[in-house]
Parts: sequence; C-alpha cells; structure tokens
Amino acid sequence: MSRGEILPGSSYAAVLLWVNAYVCRDWFFHPTAQMNSLDGYWAALARLGDGWLHPAWWPFWDFGIPFEFTSAPLVPAMTAAIAAWRHVSHLMALQFVSAIFYCAAPVSLFLMA
Repeated sequence: MSRGEILPGSSYAAVLLWVNAYVCRDWFFHPTAQMNSLDGYWAALARLGDGWLHPAWWPFWDFGIPFEFTSAPLVPAMTAAIAAWRHVSHLMALQFVSAIFYCAAPVSLFLMA
C-alpha cells in the first residue's frame, strides 16, 4: 500500500471516531442510565464482584452460580478498573465503557472493511 491509499482511510476513520465521540459525549460526564437496561446489574457486578482473576461464586443470580457464567467478564472488569482509575461511581464508569465500545465498534468495522 502506498501512502496515498493509507492517508484517506485513516482520516475517514478519525472523522468517524470524532462523530461517534461527539454523539455520545454526555456518556463520559453525566449519568444517563436507563431503568430498563443491564446497566445497574453490570455496575453491581463491577462493584461487588471480586473474582476477576480466580474462580468465585456469585450468590445473587440463579440462587448462586460461578462468577464466570454471570455475564461477559470484560464489561464489569473494565468498569471496575475505570471506576478506580477515574474515582467515579461504578455507573459512570459503566457509561464510560459503553461510550468506548460505541465509538470503537464503527471505526473497527470501517478499518476491517
């Protein structure tokens, strides 16, 4: 690939990232969680779940199941890490994770195409 082929693609990807970040800019700073979503559950997993690196038991779902079977482990783990890093509530950290995925998914699809 020549430089002329890479430059327009990367600039289009940057514009796509900026547009998505502009659309979801409130997710980074203001609580906007919906009541009919999994946001509260994922925030609770991030706050109460301590079994990220070793097998653990989650007693609050299906009368107790292994923690690895409760949800996709990346979202609660990233939520817990961002809540500790930014010193915000777990719900705000979950919105931050959601915004990251919202912005990254179209850009990665564009770059793979």
